[in-house]
Amino acid sequence: MVIGTLGEQFSFRFFPNRWIDPLFYIQWILEFDYTIDLVIVLAAILGISLFTKKKYLHLLVGYLVGYVLYGFVFSYHITTHDYYHLPLMIPISIGIGIILSKVFNVSERNRTLTKIIFTCTALIFIGFNTWVIRSELSRLDFTEEVDKWEMVGEQLGHESRVIGLFQNYGYRLSYWGWMYVSSWTTSGDVALRELAGQKVNLEVELLDRISGYDYFVIADQEEYENQEFLREYFESNFLKSEEIEDIIIYDLRAVD
Repeated sequence: MVIGTLGEQFSFRFFPNRWIDPLFYIQWILEFDYTIDLVIVLAAILGISLFTKKKYLHLLVGYLVGYVLYGFVFSYHITTHDYYHLPLMIPISIGIGIILSKVFNVSERNRTLTKIIFTCTALIFIGFNTWVIRSELSRLDFTEEVDKWEMVGEQLGHESRVIGLFQNYGYRLSYWGWMYVSSWTTSGDVALRELAGQKVNLEVELLDRISGYDYFVIADQEEYENQEFLREYFESNFLKSEEIEDIIIYDLRAVD
């Protein structure tokens, strides 16, 4: 069955006008380097170039070319979403593996000490990075986050109709607060819609968007400050229902 949403979805993904913008390539490289260290990628490309079996070399080169084409097709998301670079993990792993195998083979032709040094170096590198990742993860504690969103859900009522400014599109309130949540348009959403050629006027959309909702929840203070008209409108027309830590709740049913 064909539905009419495919064209709309594609319009927010395919932006050929970005191909002639130098900033696009800079953003691509920066996001790429943030996700997968550029030095590792260059080392992997070097390793792939050392592959002696042409059949597999062509396969890997084709994989890399496919990634580049994939990046051009999704030219906005490749510069803003790190997981769009995940397809590179396979050729990068193979390329690094080729380099390590070359070094290991050289060490085998020399004395045993060289082989031991190589093995210890690899283990130290892997162990150090594993420890760093483990340390970063162990510092994260979402217990307070869970309690906060459960409290918000109970305060609003699980059957209430809620719209607001959230990080992660309100999924935390939906999951821990057990309620349906609609996310108000962010600056990033506006930029994407304008890139797709749409005219965006949030001030005009505001009354239609909040109609039928019980509460407007503000959990992203930075975005709230960026949308000054939103802050002025709510402070002038509605009463604050509650403030829970850094979350502001406006009761859309209680007009000031």
